[in-house]
Amino acid sequence: MKAFNFREHEFLGRYLELNPLGTEKICNFDCAYCNLGPSTIKLSDLKKYGGFPEQTELVAEFGRILGSSMREPGNEFETLAISGNGEPTLFPDFSALVSALLQKRNELMASQLRIVCFTNGEGLSDNATVSALNKLDQTYLKLDYGGERAFKQFNRPRTRTSLEKIIHGAKSLKNLSIQTTVLSGDASLEPPARLDEWLEVIAMLKPNEVVLTLGQAPFRDPSQPVSGLEAATEEDLHRLSHWLDRRLKIKARVGSLDVA
Repeated sequence: MKAFNFREHEFLGRYLELNPLGTEKICNFDCAYCNLGPSTIKLSDLKKYGGFPEQTELVAEFGRILGSSMREPGNEFETLAISGNGEPTLFPDFSALVSALLQKRNELMASQLRIVCFTNGEGLSDNATVSALNKLDQTYLKLDYGGERAFKQFNRPRTRTSLEKIIHGAKSLKNLSIQTTVLSGDASLEPPARLDEWLEVIAMLKPNEVVLTLGQAPFRDPSQPVSGLEAATEEDLHRLSHWLDRRLKIKARVGSLDVA
């Protein structure tokens, strides 16, 4: 997977995705629906993992792409989205990477470019990570469920973190949006108790926006199916959006963005 890829989406417009993790999936979650399959690299091995791109090379390439887009009409993009194949905050010295990207944006006088990050929130107990995210224009936090049981069952953290700890860390984020992947079957958010938990957390966090994205098959590696996991439909998506509006007066954005 290349470090930079152009993509388009209804709520990000034409955006540049930055994958700072190299060719392997690097993640501290093992979400049941992830189309990248299960994580294969142990988190304890990250310090000796040699597959991370060099920060200087990432920033230089970002500058080249941004400079080119500013000179050539039709090649503009509105957003740099830090996401990629896994959890981007696992990049070594993520804080330094964010600072360098912002500095390069400022050097090129491209203040109109938004820089955002998609994260699962596992790193929000780290002050440096929170500080880095708070320098960005927006942080999209994965929040598929509001209760520990469903969180552990379907997001399947690979660390001893808890949803409670992630929510506590999210309260320190200044420009917070929530991204929820909507699924069906046993993973659905629609059972009343599960829906109430999710709505309660959103009400507590008071995000700038909520983005509902469609979880679609195929899920993971076909050789490792997950029992009870079904693809959602657009009807499921809009039904959840209706409940969010009815209960919290929040009009969600809906789409199919496959990040974080």
